[in-house]
Amino acid sequence: MAAVSTPRVYRVGDIEVDAARGLLRRNGLEVHVKPKTFRILQYLLAARDRLVSREELMEEFWKGTAVTDDALAQCIAELRRALGDSARNPMYLRTVPKLGYRFVASVEENPSQAAAVNDAPSPELAKPSRRQPRWHWGATAAAALSVAAVFAVLAKQPKEGREPKYGEVAWWKLDEGDGTVIRDALHGAAVLPAGVSWIPGVSGSALRFTGLDTHVLGTAAGSMPRGAAPRTLTAWIRTSTTNGDATTFFQYGSARSHVAADAFFLLLHQTGRAAFGNYYRSVSSRHRLDDGLWHHVAGVVDQGRIRLVVDGDYQAEASVGETLDPGDVSNWAIGRAVWGGTSFRGDIDDIRVYERSLRDAEINGLYRCMSRVVDMEAEGRGPYYFASVFGDNVDLTPPLPGEGSTRVRNRPGDLGGIMFVRPPPDCAMQELRGSDVGQDLSIQVELRVPPGPGGEVTEAGPYFRCRRSAPGDGIVGGTSAGYWVQLRSTGQVRVRRLHPVAIVAYSETPQQFDPTVFHELEIAVKGEALEVTLDRRLVLFDQGGIMRSAVHIPPAWNTASPPGSNRGSAGIAFGSEPYRNRAGGQEARNIRLKPYRRPRED
Repeated sequence: MAAVSTPRVYRVGDIEVDAARGLLRRNGLEVHVKPKTFRILQYLLAARDRLVSREELMEEFWKGTAVTDDALAQCIAELRRALGDSARNPMYLRTVPKLGYRFVASVEENPSQAAAVNDAPSPELAKPSRRQPRWHWGATAAAALSVAAVFAVLAKQPKEGREPKYGEVAWWKLDEGDGTVIRDALHGAAVLPAGVSWIPGVSGSALRFTGLDTHVLGTAAGSMPRGAAPRTLTAWIRTSTTNGDATTFFQYGSARSHVAADAFFLLLHQTGRAAFGNYYRSVSSRHRLDDGLWHHVAGVVDQGRIRLVVDGDYQAEASVGETLDPGDVSNWAIGRAVWGGTSFRGDIDDIRVYERSLRDAEINGLYRCMSRVVDMEAEGRGPYYFASVFGDNVDLTPPLPGEGSTRVRNRPGDLGGIMFVRPPPDCAMQELRGSDVGQDLSIQVELRVPPGPGGEVTEAGPYFRCRRSAPGDGIVGGTSAGYWVQLRSTGQVRVRRLHPVAIVAYSETPQQFDPTVFHELEIAVKGEALEVTLDRRLVLFDQGGIMRSAVHIPPAWNTASPPGSNRGSAGIAFGSEPYRNRAGGQEARNIRLKPYRRPRED
C-alpha cells in the first residue's frame, strides 16, 4: 500500500494538486471535488510507479463500510471529470480492466509550501523548486511577504485580461461508442433511430448516417443563442458522396418552416462544397469536401454577418440580410435539416455550439488540437502543436526533410506569432491556451528576418514566462508577463519585457548581417538570468550602461498595475516596430524546446 507522508504539491501539466491545502487546480482555477475523491487522487499520485488494484483502494478508503465497487467507480468518474481526462483515451488515469488503475502522466513533485511554513523546513527544503525558482518570490516587493501571503496576493489577482467566455453551450461529443442514446454535454440525451451506427471518429467514436432518412432530432429550450445574438457552430464530417442533393449535417433554430431566418445550418452542397447560412443567405467553401477524409466545418454569426471556416482556414463571409427574430425553443437536428429534406450520407463527429463568434485563430486552434497535429516534439515533454497569437497572421507549413518542427511564417501586415500548446484530452475551448512549459528552459530556433519593402526593420524571436493566452490573443501589455528576445533585421538582438513594456537590454548592431538567410538563435533562461547565442556566438548586451552576457530579468510585472500573470507560456513572435501594418515575411524553422542548458558556442 502507498504511504502518503509529508504533504506534497504535485504538478501534471496544467494541473496542480496541493495535498496540504486540499486544493486541486486546473489551468490556475480551483476545481472542487469530494474529499474522498481528492484523497484517492493523492493516493494514486503517490503510488504512480505501480498499478493500484480496486481491492487496495476499497480496503484503504471503505474498510468496514458496506458499499459496492460502484462507490469507487463514481469517485474515479468524478476524478476524470475534474482532470479533463477520458477513460477511452486517458492522459492521466488509465484503467487496467479487471485489475485497477494507474496514474500514467509525467508528474513533478515538490514539498507543499503550506507544509514548509508550518513545519519549519530545513534550508535545503526551503530552496525554490525548479517550477517556482528563486526569482518568482524575491527581488521585488513580494519578497518581503511570507509564502502564505504571496498565495493570498496571487489569489486576489484579476483574471487574465478582458477575455470572452470560452465554454461551449452545447456539445455533442458522440463518444458513447455504442447503444442507442447520445448526450449533449449540457442539455441531456436523445435517442438514435435505426440505421445510425457507431464507428471510430476523430476523437473516440462517431456516428455513421446512411442517408436513407436517418437523422437525430431534439430540442434545447431557451439555452442556445437565437435572434441576432452571435454564435458559432462547428462539426466534423467525412463523406464520399453528396447523396444527390444539398444535405444538412447540423442545424438548430426554429422548426416552424424551412424559411425561418433564425435556423442556421451546416450543409454539404450538391457541388461537394461545405456551406453555412440560413434559408436566405449562405456562404460556401472553396474546395470540395466529399473526398472520404475528415473535415472540420465551422460557421460563425456576428453582427448580421456569417462566416465559414473549413479545416481552420477562412473560406468566405456575407451579410445575412434578413431580420433574425428569436424563438423560444431551439430545435436541433443532426444528419438532416430541422424542417426535413434529404438526409446526410456519411460520418459526423463532435458537434459544438458557442454563444459568441469565435475568432479564426480560435477555430484553427480547435482544428489543430483535435487533429492531433504535432508541430514540435519537445525534449522530455512530448508533442506540442502551434496556436496563433496576435490574431491570425501566420502561415504554418510542414517541415522540410531534416527540420525539427513545423515552419512558421508571418504574413505581411502586422504582429504575428505562435504559442506552444499541449493538446488537452477533449480540446475544450477554455483549455486551448498556451501551455506551461516551465520557468527554466532553453529555446532554439532558426530565424529569417527580411526588412520590409521600404527597408523597414522587422524582428522575430522566442518569448517566455507569459500568461496563458487564448488563440489570437496578444502577449504584450495588459496582464501579460515575461520577456521577448528579438532578432532584428539589422542583426541587433533586443530583450523586451512584455509588461510593463520596455526594452531592458540590447546588443550592438553588427556591421555585416544578412537578413535574407536563416540565423540560429538560442536562449537559455534560469532564475533571473538570460543568455543568448546568435549563430552559436554568445551575445553581449548593454543593460543600463553595463555590458554583460547574462541579462538580468526580474519579474517586474508582479508589482505592476494590473499585475502580470506568469503562467509559463512560451512561443515565437514576430513584429515590426514602429512599422506595424507595413512589414512582415519573417520565418521560423527548427524550433526546439528543451530543459535548461547553457547555450552552445563555437
